[in-house]
Amino acid sequence: MLINSIEQLKAYIPTVMGSSLDRYSVFLESAEQYLLTELIGETLFDKLSTVAANPDAEPPIEANTPDPKLLRHCEQIVCLKGYLDAIPMLDLVETDTGFAVTSNPNLAPASQQRVAALVKGLEIRLSDSIELLLSFLETSIDHLGDWAGCKAYTLNHDSFIFTLTEFRRYARYEGSHLEWKKDLYKVTQAMMMIRNVISSELTDLILQQLKENSLSDVNQAIIEPLRHALAAFITGSDPMGMNMLSKARNILLASVDDYPEFKASKIYTDWLAQLPVDVNTQSIANFGV
Repeated sequence: MLINSIEQLKAYIPTVMGSSLDRYSVFLESAEQYLLTELIGETLFDKLSTVAANPDAEPPIEANTPDPKLLRHCEQIVCLKGYLDAIPMLDLVETDTGFAVTSNPNLAPASQQRVAALVKGLEIRLSDSIELLLSFLETSIDHLGDWAGCKAYTLNHDSFIFTLTEFRRYARYEGSHLEWKKDLYKVTQAMMMIRNVISSELTDLILQQLKENSLSDVNQAIIEPLRHALAAFITGSDPMGMNMLSKARNILLASVDDYPEFKASKIYTDWLAQLPVDVNTQSIANFGV
């Protein structure tokens, strides 16, 4: 496990009391599974576990192990998510006749409002911690190869905007990272609308270049309106999305030879075949939107 002592948990969660990790262990194990399957994948997790299991190794474990910053990001996520999941059950015990609430006569019970505020604060910290981890991995040459095969990488890189933090540059979104994941179907739908205009071939090329941080100059010219369109469609601002998509389309049509993937696509050739007038006078509806 990444978290092996109550002191580690207390370092990230100041409200934790006591001297035993036992009451939190099952929740921390579940949080570790979430970290593995939803965020970093098995390869990176195995490396983290090796480091966590041998903190005092002599000489220090170096070969193929992640740096301390990555370990701290992941420890914080495990602690926050594990503690959040534990909160509803921390003061409950099962009796022969049902559940009872434990109490300490030396401590006044917290109000529901205080507990709700604590939960909300922890949810915000968890969401921010996940975004910090994803941003760290996005910019980490050392870890990107190990991360690229996992679920979170695949989901993050299926659109022109890779993280929730980046998405908020283009549209307002008040939800947490966990809520954002529930809206991923909207990302898929929005990307399909974009593919129907600029072609799957050009879309796939841009996605690959974004993953490699090698976006070409001509694709740099259209990425911002495409991102604005994507964000608008996801948040339900379809007129704005269509406007931004039209801007990208007009750039393509004005210099179509610079975009061979688009020029060779069935979308473009079918559209040319039905042109009654000049290309630049056509409605975006002709592109299948």
